[in-house]
Amino acid sequence: MSFLESIGSLALFLLFGFLILIFLEKKSKKEKEDQLIKDNNRKIQRLLFTVNKSAIEGNPRNTPDEIQRKIKEILDNPSERDNTFQEIERSELRHEERMREHDQMMKENRKFAYKYDELIFKIYLTIRKRS
Repeated sequence: MSFLESIGSLALFLLFGFLILIFLEKKSKKEKEDQLIKDNNRKIQRLLFTVNKSAIEGNPRNTPDEIQRKIKEILDNPSERDNTFQEIERSELRHEERMREHDQMMKENRKFAYKYDELIFKIYLTIRKRS
C-alpha cells in the first residue's frame, strides 16, 4: 500500500506544480498586457504627462498612490482595454500598409544598380547566339 500512497502523493505534487505553473503563466501574460496598455493607452499617457508636468513645475497634484489607483482603474475597465487593443491593431495595420507602399515605391523608383541591365542581357544574348 505504501507504493500506491507514494504514487498518489507524487501525482498530487505534480498536479499542484502544474496548477502553480498555469497561474504564473496567466499572471505574466496579464502583466505583459497591462504594460502594453500602459504604453499605448491615451488616458494613461495624458495622466502621466500631467503628473510629470506638475512635478516639473514644482506643485505635484497627486500622490503616487493616487496615480497608481487611477492607472489600475483604467486597466481594469474592459471597454478601455478593448479600445486600446483595437487601436494597437489599427496602428499595426497602418504600419504594415505603409511598409508595403514604401517597398513598392522603392521598386518603382530604382535609379541605380540596374542601369546596365539591358547591356548585360545583350552581351549574354550575343554569347548564346555564338555558341
